[in-house]
Amino acid sequence: MVIFTGGGGAGVTTLAAATAMLSASLGSRTHLLAAEHAPLARLFPPDQDRPPGLTLSHADPDTLLGEASSDVFGWMGKILSWAGVNGALASDLRLLPGLPLLAALLGAVGRSEHFDLTVVDSGPATVTLPLLALLALDPAVAEPEAGRGAAARLVLPLAAHLLDLPRPGHTVRDAGDATGRSLADLNALLHDPARLSVRVVLPPDSRAPELECEARTALGLHGIGLDALIRRATEGQASDGETLILPWSDSVPPPGDLARCAATLYGARSPREMLAPPVAPRFEVTETGVDLVIPVPARSAADLAVSQRGERLEVQAGPWRRTFRLPKPYTAYHAARAVSDNTSFRVQLVREDPRRSS
Repeated sequence: MVIFTGGGGAGVTTLAAATAMLSASLGSRTHLLAAEHAPLARLFPPDQDRPPGLTLSHADPDTLLGEASSDVFGWMGKILSWAGVNGALASDLRLLPGLPLLAALLGAVGRSEHFDLTVVDSGPATVTLPLLALLALDPAVAEPEAGRGAAARLVLPLAAHLLDLPRPGHTVRDAGDATGRSLADLNALLHDPARLSVRVVLPPDSRAPELECEARTALGLHGIGLDALIRRATEGQASDGETLILPWSDSVPPPGDLARCAATLYGARSPREMLAPPVAPRFEVTETGVDLVIPVPARSAADLAVSQRGERLEVQAGPWRRTFRLPKPYTAYHAARAVSDNTSFRVQLVREDPRRSS
């Protein structure tokens, strides 16, 4: 699966569609799935010819939770009414930023086995990056909180009886369980660079450096593979490593030229292949202990911070935050120093001195 995101107006939908068209024209069963219907419909009018191996679809938040979606939103409306909020607000929840993308990602995971390549047009990075960071949270870090879930299951029926709180029916609970399993599958997929990567389309203006920094930080911190940055540039500039150069054009190519546009972008490489090997956070054994190495770009000292509570390390990089759990061999280590270079943030951990704790 390849997720396309980037700056607003940078050509995210166009390049996602071009990649899918090229993949299908090369004989791969390809699924192009968009978070929003309108941009895709403008590129592919109903009478437009396209390769037989290309399947187009768009997310539908109304089916986010399967056949039980209407029941779930209805129950949410009751909860809001009980809380004194206009119940009609529940229908507006389907329009929340990120909900169409979540529906698209869950739909892509559910159908991925039917295709050789799934291309997701996720839209602007301002919505995509926070959602991916949320979906990629490490479930193991939340294990100590699992008891709260059990407590909630015990307390909720009593609270509902005492407070007359609307309780979810079997349909709503079953939909929640099914969605939980799908989210777990998506979480695993986000951490598997052999099956999923992100390609970021940079805008051709002053927003590009900031977007590149935030994309590298969010994806690197959470271990989500970034395999290409796509820039528009003048003729003569060559692609370099994970950066792809697309010759500048003020106009959107017609559907018939999409595959040709993608061929110009990828050159001899297949749009299905990993274009650059992504780097995930990792622990490295050193002479003095162990280092947690996080592939995030250089940021100011004020943007980077580390705090530790027992075997948990909370790392802050700009607006992005992630909690790491120390592997069992290193649970007695503590963060002694943190340094940053141009490509990574390194947290140096050393073994706890027993004399200090006595």
